[in-house]
Amino acid sequence: GCFIYDGRRVTNLIKDKIKIYEPNKQFECIHENLKRCKIKYLDPKWTNICINESGDISLIDFEIVVINNKPISLELKELDKKYTYSEIRNKLYKIFLKRT
Repeated sequence: GCFIYDGRRVTNLIKDKIKIYEPNKQFECIHENLKRCKIKYLDPKWTNICINESGDISLIDFEIVVINNKPISLELKELDKKYTYSEIRNKLYKIFLKRT
């Protein structure tokens, strides 16, 4: 995954150095903010989840998104139909739980 620690990317989360508080609530907050802004994030994978040295979770790589319910390609239109906001949030959280 994309872990940010002391400003550098590292390949593994060092659990005793980075404490992640309430990851479920953090993913819910990310989900609600994206939904409120009408951004459907369609690239839920491990390498797009970041964690900073304070344990804050964020997402990167917003190339595969639908904004304002207007897909700009047929591929995005198909992905948009495939996932709801909640399904994407749940998928991201499951990916996170599997890898930490």
